[in-house]
Amino acid sequence: MTNLPKRYYYYRRGTVIRVNFGTNLGSEFSNIHFAIVLDKKDSPNKKTLTVLPLTSKQNSNRFSLGREVFSQTTTILNAQMESLSNRLKKASKENKLANQERKNLQNDFNDLQKVVNTFKAYDKNSYVRVSDITTISKLRIERINKYDPSGKIRLSSQQMALISRELLKLYLNKFD
Repeated sequence: MTNLPKRYYYYRRGTVIRVNFGTNLGSEFSNIHFAIVLDKKDSPNKKTLTVLPLTSKQNSNRFSLGREVFSQTTTILNAQMESLSNRLKKASKENKLANQERKNLQNDFNDLQKVVNTFKAYDKNSYVRVSDITTISKLRIERINKYDPSGKIRLSSQQMALISRELLKLYLNKFD
């Protein structure tokens, strides 16, 4: 790949992103999953991020986030859906939009519906896979389209402190 971006998107600590972890070898984590950004200092020049993958499966070395991630996702998607529905209704009532503009609005609505349908599958408790901390290329971060809320969802500083404590327990035998 020779056409790498010169600058990358900046992600704050605690942001939930959608990552394609690729094909696994052995028991490595793989495929598309959400992950939490751990980096305290990211920059547009940095090509990698350290992340913790999320899963819906409870197991040892996993920390429960409950339904917080899906709750934030639903809030964002509902707001986008309401805004777009209102624009479509207004355009239909006023009948002022040209056919191309109406078609563009309908395409936007279809794109948003695709994201909503995809995210319905994630209506579950989320668990942080604490033992699977990893560094990824920012090129592994995927969005379905412009309505995908991943990258806009962010865990609270309290949740991040609890995750940090779990990492310390696992890797430094603290707090036992």
